[in-house]
Amino acid sequence: MKLAKNVARKIMKKIEQIMSKNVITIDIDTNFNEIIKIMKEKNIGEIPVMENENIVGVITRDDILIKEGNVKSPHIIAFWDMVITLPSHKDYETNLKKMFAYKAKDIMNKKFYSIEISSDIKDVITNIVEFKHEFVIVMENKKLVGIITKKDIINNYF
Repeated sequence: MKLAKNVARKIMKKIEQIMSKNVITIDIDTNFNEIIKIMKEKNIGEIPVMENENIVGVITRDDILIKEGNVKSPHIIAFWDMVITLPSHKDYETNLKKMFAYKAKDIMNKKFYSIEISSDIKDVITNIVEFKHEFVIVMENKKLVGIITKKDIINNYF
């Protein structure tokens, strides 16, 4: 009987009990270096991008990796304790400088899964699984109030 009550209590959880409320956000003009620094320091994989207190996009680790993948590594020859970079290194340096000049608005994804805080958690979990979302943005009256990741669901729902 005790187990059944505990399971029922967990099933009855609401969005605000599962979501992370202290969402780290960045401004639309935040530079690439700062975005990476925040992701590393805060150990987060997604950052909502804000403009005038409104969410306008989200940057994920995948967005960073896709942009980084556009920079072709130089050809390198390792010879004992020496590393020799072949002539294409100037292109690499140029492309690297371009990448680090990106701002959040250049990298962000304008399409993201968002819900109202009053949404049914079971529907949210179903959508996350069915459509392979890594996270969901939680809104209340068109304002960002939280984020739910798969980790939040595992840690706080089950």
